[in-house]
Amino acid sequence: MLKDSYFRILNKENIENGFRYEVSLIESHPIYQGHFPGNPISPGVCSIQMIRECTEDALNKQLCLKSINVCRFSTLLTPQKGVHLQLEIILTNNNDSVDAKATISNDGITYVSYKGTFVLK
Repeated sequence: MLKDSYFRILNKENIENGFRYEVSLIESHPIYQGHFPGNPISPGVCSIQMIRECTEDALNKQLCLKSINVCRFSTLLTPQKGVHLQLEIILTNNNDSVDAKATISNDGITYVSYKGTFVLK
């Protein structure tokens, strides 16, 4: 789990068909010592995990990633001090799965666009 070690949830609000989270990255996380020292960049897999964990928080259920239909990393995401990111998740519940459409952005810049399916653990 990356919540409270890699990222911190600052705020959560309900939006139509989903949730909007305000999060900040924790630049002291050990992953940045190797990815890349002196010029840290957030690994894409950590952004996907952050989306999963926020979706779990929103639904109060444990989820597994079933499939990723779209995942675009448009701009490098870095753990700058004081930067608050918006993670917006639109959810569609199916019988045994949840489709999620998510974006991670800040000040009009989209870092990650994601569409995928989660299943209950």
